Amino acid sequence: FRSEHVYVKGLSTGNRQRLLLAKTLLHDPSVLILDEPASGLDPRARNELRAIIKTLASLGKAIIISSHILPDIEDISDRIGILEAGQLVLQGDLTTLRALSGTARRTIRLRVPSDDIQRAAEAIRSLNGVASCDIRDQNIVITSDEPNSNYLLAALLQHDIRVLQFSENETNLEEIFMRSTAGKVT
Repeated sequence: FRSEHVYVKGLSTGNRQRLLLAKTLLHDPSVLILDEPASGLDPRARNELRAIIKTLASLGKAIIISSHILPDIEDISDRIGILEAGQLVLQGDLTTLRALSGTARRTIRLRVPSDDIQRAAEAIRSLNGVASCDIRDQNIVITSDEPNSNYLLAALLQHDIRVLQFSENETNLEEIFMRSTAGKVT
């Protein structure tokens, strides 16, 4: 008995987490409650854990996770609750959280030929759903309320403007958390 504890103590954090998860799954529960399951794991082990959690969810398991590793939560969750000082501040899927927190806007960065940059910015500014359009370092940076950015590309094509580069960023869970909480600690 004593050597079993020494052996478990000698395991890496990742292997200890795997062992605890395996122990939890032995009884085939329909609901799992995991508290900081990725804490202390290296990137490979975190990736494996996310894959396991996704597999368990696809098997119909309800999984409740408490975690401060927000990119992992964003990747694996279909519903998210944000707590502060023991109170539920926001809940819903990521799209709902973006809307409720006032962070539904997306940022789009375009690069067009330099001789077309002013014309492109003017065309974009005339579109509905564009909250802002600025030229920064030979890029056009757009903030949009629209969930789909195809309309921007269509407008540029309509004006015979080539798009050299296009990238789009939605508000991530960490930004939603920071905007929705006041930093209260309990």
